Amino acid sequence: MLRRTVAGAAVGVFALSAAACSSSSGSTAKSTSAAPGASSTAASSAPATSAPASSKASAPASSKASAPASTPASAPASGGGDAHGGVTLAATLPISTTQGTKPLTVENNPIPALEDNFNAFNSNGFGYKLNIEGLFYEPLLMFNDLKANTAYPWLATDFAWNADGTQITFTLKDGVKFSDGSPLTAEDVAYTFQVMKDTPAANRSGLPIDNAKADGANKVTVTFTAPQFQNIFNIAGQTFIVKKSVYSAGGDASKFVDKNPIGTGPYTLSKFSPQGLTFKANPTYWGGKPPVPQVNVPSYSTNDVALQQLSGGKIDYAGNFIDQIKTTFVAKDPAHNKYWFPAVNVVNLVFNVSSTGPKALQDVAVRKAISAGIDRTTVAAQAEQGYEAPATSSSGLLLPNFSALLPDAYKNDLKSGSDAASVASILEGAGYKKDAKGFYAKDGNEVAFKIEDPSAYTDYYNAAKIMAANFQKLGINATALGVDPNKWYADLAAGTFDTAIHWSNTGPSPYATYQGWLDPALSTGANAKNASGNYGRFVNTDAKSALDAYAKAGSADAAKTAVGTLAKVMNEQVPVAPIMYAAGWYEYNTKNYSGWVDANNQYMDPAPNPAGVAYVILHLKPNA
Repeated sequence: MLRRTVAGAAVGVFALSAAACSSSSGSTAKSTSAAPGASSTAASSAPATSAPASSKASAPASSKASAPASTPASAPASGGGDAHGGVTLAATLPISTTQGTKPLTVENNPIPALEDNFNAFNSNGFGYKLNIEGLFYEPLLMFNDLKANTAYPWLATDFAWNADGTQITFTLKDGVKFSDGSPLTAEDVAYTFQVMKDTPAANRSGLPIDNAKADGANKVTVTFTAPQFQNIFNIAGQTFIVKKSVYSAGGDASKFVDKNPIGTGPYTLSKFSPQGLTFKANPTYWGGKPPVPQVNVPSYSTNDVALQQLSGGKIDYAGNFIDQIKTTFVAKDPAHNKYWFPAVNVVNLVFNVSSTGPKALQDVAVRKAISAGIDRTTVAAQAEQGYEAPATSSSGLLLPNFSALLPDAYKNDLKSGSDAASVASILEGAGYKKDAKGFYAKDGNEVAFKIEDPSAYTDYYNAAKIMAANFQKLGINATALGVDPNKWYADLAAGTFDTAIHWSNTGPSPYATYQGWLDPALSTGANAKNASGNYGRFVNTDAKSALDAYAKAGSADAAKTAVGTLAKVMNEQVPVAPIMYAAGWYEYNTKNYSGWVDANNQYMDPAPNPAGVAYVILHLKPNA
């Protein structure tokens, strides 16, 4: 599913610069090279939005993506007097208010059975899992991952940091109402942040909140325990505002069963079944009459089932990996079936290094050997059909988007193929020897683990099978474990897995990516059984110190120094193994609506994601 969100940025505090790039699903992308001209041509390498499909054989060279074009934005130092901390607060495009008559069907994440819980604080809520949360709950700002350092006013019309980045004040938009007709107040916004402080399990992004207070009728000030300049994407773009009276009445906000979300978004839930959801246009929406009167969100068991519906014209807006997309999708209706795959994040193998995972994975030598053994070229070619490029750097940086930040020591330090000699050298040097079964072991502990991924996400599951088969040949006892998507999410959250192929977080700078991999706050303490990131439970003092330094970086030099330290941790400790630069899967049908994002009109990261999905729909225009 598309929970990837990173993109490039211009050199500065908030999001540093890049060379040619492509991006989608996250925050801003930067690029010096032009994006592909036709939206029916793949554009880059990036991870899938949690929706894979079957895969075989490598794709033709033309499917290898180019990066989305972006306008480099200047990013003033976060400290030096810039109230926006280096972010450009740009005017948003006018929302379309001419309403059509045709419903729009959105599908992004194959989940066989849905549940009626849309809790805005819980990463297991179905609004979040399905990447549709923005249909009913909204953030304070919208971020375009395809445009460096750029945010659009949404529920907030402005914001300002204090001098050291420990406090941010939002000015709220006037006239906003919840879907029940009641007004959005500063108290609702303050409550949304304060409850994340008071109920740590509700703090999905791990924000270090000290307190949040309403300041008059239209201002809210959030104070943090440490500088947070670099974390604006999570603070304002990934926090969805709820109605205080609804959530406060339910006790623990993280456990509140939200069957009928009352939000400020453009749609309200009108029908629920385990097989699908129906949303109707919100008649009280502050942005006017939404252009699409009804949004349908079906439930499908696999990408293959979704493909059948997509190719048959039953889905209008999707975010899936599709096998042989030009013949199985585009060719079915060349005039209307389109796609664009900009690069958005880093597909990686997550290692569970906690006591609940295999003991061998707690040994950094084993993690290094596993990384060396991955045949990234074969995985990219066969599992992703060449739509995603093999990762080249152990730093974990999305490349080429953030190439300006890449330390020389980690340029091209990952081999594209499996390095059997390095695997043997690393393991034998650490005291491992092959046992009677031909697998490396030490002190009676065999290097054995499962690669767990949803069988419904056929590209990830195929990648798991390819990798496991190769590891077996190298003397590493790995097996692929295909599971139901709901079990996968639950296992990641609870830490009850061995390894998993997963996408990275993304944002206007690499901060979101590194935080998602390395921040212990996301998976320890109150979040120990309900992690929203750092699923491998990796804890490292150098990484935490560097993350803290990055968050408060007040200059490009300070940010680059922090990235260098984080890249070093990634290289030396291997908390995750980068595999590929992921594609933001995005398919659409122009029969009923126009105004879609494409390579020549990059007004938003197009791949369905929790916030951006509503932004795209609101900017469509009915064809009749």
